[in-house]
Amino acid sequence: MKKLLIIILILGYNFPEIHSTNGIGYLLKELDYTVSNRSIYEEKKKASILELKQKKNELEDLISIYHINNAIIHEYESFICDSAELYIYENIQIAKKLNINNLIYESEIELAFIYSLSGLFVQANALLTSIEYDNLPIYLKRKYCWTKIRYYEN
Repeated sequence: MKKLLIIILILGYNFPEIHSTNGIGYLLKELDYTVSNRSIYEEKKKASILELKQKKNELEDLISIYHINNAIIHEYESFICDSAELYIYENIQIAKKLNINNLIYESEIELAFIYSLSGLFVQANALLTSIEYDNLPIYLKRKYCWTKIRYYEN
């Protein structure tokens, strides 16, 4: 414990900008600016989602619909989790129709992530537990692990 305290003191002494009021003041100004322009960011997000939905209406191919749904999900996941959840359910149905297990797993992992963000920890854990990790391809193993991290973080 003493070693940790000494290291912190040395770093604080050697890097005064870490604790300077100018750095904190700048960050507070940036935060204020961002918060005051929240409506602008919100409108951009809504416009992006609307554009994706319009593109989706033009599609007929299920795999293309699945991928555009993924884009919509990623727009919604930090914005309106309930809406993201609806598109994930649609993707699970599409993946089942196409009989592509990797897409089913991908959607279930995404759903567990959304559950975790929404505070539905029991449901997130149940989904993550039901997925057979050893059957996942490497790219989904990474996504699974990241979702587990976010689950525990939340």
